[in-house]
Formats: sequence, structure tokens, C-alpha cells
Amino acid sequence: MKTDISIVIVTYNSQEFIRRCLTSVLDNRPRRSHRIVVVDNASSDETAGIVRNEFPQVELVCLPENVGFGRGNNAGFEHAPSRFYYCHNADAYLQANVLDPAIQLFDADPKLGVVGLPLVFPDFSPQTSAYSASTPLKWALQGLGVGALVKKLVEGNPEGLAARVLGKNPLGRTFVATHAERGSTDIEQSPAEDVDWVCGAAMIIRDATIDELGHAFDPDIFMYGEDEELCLRASRNGWKVKKANVTPVIHEFGWGKSVKASRKVVDLKFDGLRVFIDKTYRDRPLSRIAMHAMLRMKYMTWKARSAG
Repeated sequence: MKTDISIVIVTYNSQEFIRRCLTSVLDNRPRRSHRIVVVDNASSDETAGIVRNEFPQVELVCLPENVGFGRGNNAGFEHAPSRFYYCHNADAYLQANVLDPAIQLFDADPKLGVVGLPLVFPDFSPQTSAYSASTPLKWALQGLGVGALVKKLVEGNPEGLAARVLGKNPLGRTFVATHAERGSTDIEQSPAEDVDWVCGAAMIIRDATIDELGHAFDPDIFMYGEDEELCLRASRNGWKVKKANVTPVIHEFGWGKSVKASRKVVDLKFDGLRVFIDKTYRDRPLSRIAMHAMLRMKYMTWKARSAG
């Protein structure tokens, strides 16, 4: 019989984080029936040993090779069939039982397919967890630094004109609620909001959504872009994607570190987004060409930073 929710944590050389991660999950586990599964992507450090020896209540799946984030989660889903699957990053920590109220959102709306949880950095500053879909216009504006400027305006004056204007549409309300210190709208009082896609670091997926789509994360994407691809594919099939307004999940995300991305990570990011563009924009050739051109420019910038 399926449990209500399987909590799946994909690891790769995660010994620095896994103790705190699992402790936070166990301390804030849902009241509903659940399983906690760690899928280890052939770590070369002590990650698997820590899980096996110190957390016997956690199920450990050791893969023979590193298959990436999406395929690792897919393996966890297959191992522990449930009504819902919660993807939780190894460098993320629960602060409260947020899974029970999140599942209530699904129970109230049978067409809700994916829910993302809010994220914060370890110093509790806001971290973006919900986004608008990637488009040529969005990527062009990002390249011009418009996003950083708007973020600065909202954070500097959460009651100002920029926050009020952005707060008039759902995606703007998400941005304001994330980056204004306390939020100038009533978004925090609503249980959830519609968004285009949510971050895979803290994402809940309905099993019926996966069944209808044929698979959860695209197995052709090793990492980067798989969470957006899943959410957009679900939306195209009539499923809703929402961000829940619950206690945020703490997410390290390289916080407080000056380590630059390696060339290997840069290449993986490029490859993942390349596959994402090809699949998401396969029926829109002009947009696909434009996205590939901008991805190539992004890639050159990433390479320069990794070498600098």
C-alpha cells in the first residue's frame, strides 16, 4: 500500500550537510504516513556510511554511478511509491512540519500537481523559490540586469511603487513576497499562489501527475533545468503549479562561500539547459533559436567566471 508521502533526498558527496539535513527532516516529519529515502549517487566520501550507521530509520538507496539530480529523484520515487513525493535537497533543512499543510493544498484541489516550498538562506534572508517561465524576453532582461535592479528596489522599499506595481499580478506578488523584508501585500496570508515553476530543492509532486506525464524529471537532463521542465510539462497537461506560503526551508545554496563553479559544473548547467530548451520550445523554432543564442552567451560568461 502506498504511503501518503515519500521524502526523497538525493546526495552526492554530501557528508558536510547530511546529518543536519536528516535531523531536521526527522524532527519535523509529517504526521501522515511517510517514508524517508536517501538516494546516494555513488558518493566517494562518507555520506552513505553516515546515513547507514547513524540514521537506521532512513531508507538508503545506493546507486552504482552518479545519475544526476532528476534521475536520482526518479529512482527514489520508484523505490518508495506514495501519493506524494517531496524532493528535499541534501543542503536544505526543515524548520517546521510544513509537509502536512502542503498536502492539505493538494487534498483541496484535485488538479494541483506540483507545490514548491519557500526558501531562505542560513541567515534567513529570502531566497527565490518560484519563478516565471524562461522566455527569450525574460533571459534578455536578465542579461541586462533588470532583475537585480528590481530586486534592489523591492528590498529597499517594500511599500514603494515597484512593490505595488509588481504586486498586481500573481508572479509579481510572488516576487514581492519573497524579496520584501516583511511583504507589503497580503500574499503571506493566502495558503498558496499560482506560479510557472518552483525550485526542485523543496518540491512536492502528486503521484497522479507523474503517472499522467509518464515520468517525473526528464532523464535526459543530468542537472539544471529539470525542475522547470517538469513544472511546465505539468502545466501543459492541465496541472496547476503553486508555491505554498508556509515556514521557509533553509537552503545553503553555497551561502557564505566564495568557491567558484567548476568548469564541469558549468558544462553540466549548459547541457541541462540546452536539453530543456530543445524540449520546451520544440514547437516554437524562433524562440528556440533565440534561447540557444542567449544560452551560448550565458555559457561564455560562466566559463570566464569559472576560469577567473
